[in-house]
Amino acid sequence: MNIVSFLEEDGENVMVTYQITEEPMWDQEMGRYIAFGVCAYLEDETGRREVAHISDVFFCAETAARFVDKCNRLELDVDQLYDAVEDILLDDDEREV
Repeated sequence: MNIVSFLEEDGENVMVTYQITEEPMWDQEMGRYIAFGVCAYLEDETGRREVAHISDVFFCAETAARFVDKCNRLELDVDQLYDAVEDILLDDDEREV
């Protein structure tokens, strides 16, 4: 289950979920490559909408999936997503360059 947290929005409960995104990228030095990002969605009775998206975070799908699973399991607040990504990027082993 990808439930991260419940937020109060105009008195309504909404769910935040995190998912990885696969992104074809191009860089002058690296050429073409596949990167993986993180996307946060709010879900409520009216549907699902993207509230945050950070591109080109990981080179490895498994590493990205572990990160997203951890965000979901720990119920990371969407306001903390950028800090969590920054923290993971500071650890060179997690990016798997």
